[in-house]
Amino acid sequence: MVRPFHRRGLILLCCPIATAVVAFVGLLLSSPQSDSNRGVPLEAAELCLARGDSQGAERILRELPGIEAKFLLGKLLAERGEYSEAQAALMESLSSPARRKEALRLLAQSSMKTGDWELARLHLLELEKADPREPSVLKALATCLRQLNDPLGALAAVRRALVLAPDDRELLGLMSELAEASAFFRPSSGTRVREPQPLTYRRRNR
Repeated sequence: MVRPFHRRGLILLCCPIATAVVAFVGLLLSSPQSDSNRGVPLEAAELCLARGDSQGAERILRELPGIEAKFLLGKLLAERGEYSEAQAALMESLSSPARRKEALRLLAQSSMKTGDWELARLHLLELEKADPREPSVLKALATCLRQLNDPLGALAAVRRALVLAPDDRELLGLMSELAEASAFFRPSSGTRVREPQPLTYRRRNR
């Protein structure tokens, strides 16, 4: 039988231990650097995103390591129009097989929004390799090539897209425009050849 004062002594002894355990668990949950509990802060960021709290999610994601956190941060920044910073975060997430396609899509969109057509072209070519049966990728690639003064390349991209989506009216209209633009295009110089002028005849004076 445990005497009352012994019981009180045991309670007093256990209190500091319990306090230390609670403090340790709290530190573990709040530490973004903990390898054993990385999922907890990431889930908190995802919860903020689901509730529409983008600022709260951003604060958490900026403190977290890992590819998934970088991808979510890059996606958040891209959706807010902060393209330069978004691209830096998204580039770090390209090594994730699960996120590579979406990261490339966001990178291409960001580059097109900022008018960096060459960088967008590179991202779209990589995306075409990763997802060769997506006509929207080829449509975006055609737009980039058109902006880069390459109507022949753009036309080839549209033709590949029409194989996948033969009834796409936007693609059909774009193909018609590009076919006309490339009709008098000289690939070696990158300039349009002067269109032939109708022949005119002058009457001879007698």
